[in-house]
Amino acid sequence: MHGDLHGVATSAVLEERVGELAALVPGQSPDRVLGWCRSLAVLNAALGICARRDGAKTRFLTALAGG
Repeated sequence: MHGDLHGVATSAVLEERVGELAALVPGQSPDRVLGWCRSLAVLNAALGICARRDGAKTRFLTALAGG
């Protein structure tokens, strides 16, 4: 089990990891964790865009941020 989103680059892995993260906090819902992931994706995608990185990670984060 992973305790973070490092290395997540597909929706399937994201869904699995969100479930794992939600299970670490009693009473936490996967939907709320996913909301936080989307919020953080905005910041991380912006860093990639500003650094002119147009790789799979930046594209995934941009898509995640867009909902």
